Amino acid sequence: MCVGAHLNNRKKIGGSIMQGEFNDSILPNVRLVARKRRNYFSWLYWLAAPPTPPTNASLEAREIARQGRLTSIIIFILFLLNLGSLPSAFAGLNPALSIVLIASFVVIGISIALNRRGLVFWAGLLLVLVHAIGIMLNLFTTPSGLSFQVISSFAILILPTLLAAALLPSGAVFVFAIVNVLFCFLAVTFMPHAKGFNDPASLVFVQGVVLPAIVQGATAGISFLWVSSLQRALRERDQAEEVARLERDLSMQTEVMAQQKVQLEQSIDMILQTQMRVANGDLSARVPLNSENVLWSVAGTLNNLITRLQRARGAEEQLERTKSSADWLVAMLRNQKIGQQAERYASLATFFSL
Repeated sequence: MCVGAHLNNRKKIGGSIMQGEFNDSILPNVRLVARKRRNYFSWLYWLAAPPTPPTNASLEAREIARQGRLTSIIIFILFLLNLGSLPSAFAGLNPALSIVLIASFVVIGISIALNRRGLVFWAGLLLVLVHAIGIMLNLFTTPSGLSFQVISSFAILILPTLLAAALLPSGAVFVFAIVNVLFCFLAVTFMPHAKGFNDPASLVFVQGVVLPAIVQGATAGISFLWVSSLQRALRERDQAEEVARLERDLSMQTEVMAQQKVQLEQSIDMILQTQMRVANGDLSARVPLNSENVLWSVAGTLNNLITRLQRARGAEEQLERTKSSADWLVAMLRNQKIGQQAERYASLATFFSL
């Protein structure tokens, strides 16, 4: 039951992608499958894929990273296929196969380096070209010559077509399909025939050229439609995620601006209240704003001004007290001097009266 449900989910997801639909009902399933795939191939992505872009990366950077992960998986599959072909090369059935495999392993190493640097297109192009040339060279140099067994092996030329569909822009699949059909025609025309292979040329042409052309054309067409639909669905998903991210950022920015507006209004009100208290003579008033406030510099300047004004008022009051004390002292001295003169006059008057 669980297996059947899983297969039904995969069919629903695949059908929706083929039709260009990518709604929210299947998006959690797609993300769950993608998360499991990342867990399975995390070591491979670390080895051969570009670094994971940040969450705020552009659509182009995310597409390069996604294509790079796909390229790393395909590189691993090609490595296994080439590894499985080593016994045939050691058997010596075709000397060219050894050269082809060595070149393939070298190209796989170069492709890994290119893919890790983000040069996904060049890594894919190198893989497709080398494997297409290798397959053609292996077929064309078959020691026994052209036979129905070799003609049936033309079906392996579908591999470069599929690689082109997966690794290169969608239109490149038709180019490699045409190249493969052209190779089939040249092989049927110029390859030496094996001993005992004397079938009519028309039958050889149908088996060696027409049927491969039909297979290549069908494969190229289906691959083109499938890849184009998948790329369109991925672009729509990326655009939806980008719009959601922008809306979330805009909402957060709007909330921050609203908080700053409230804080600004409260700060202005505090500054006005402080100015009013100072105008009424309360020089102990201060604007209670910290350094995180937008108007902290204004509040700091105003507080410094009030402090200086308070010091000046204190100095003025001290000066008034000093002046009052000096006046009182002068008055006392004057009064004391007047009293002394009065006593002297009184003494003189007493003396003359005697």
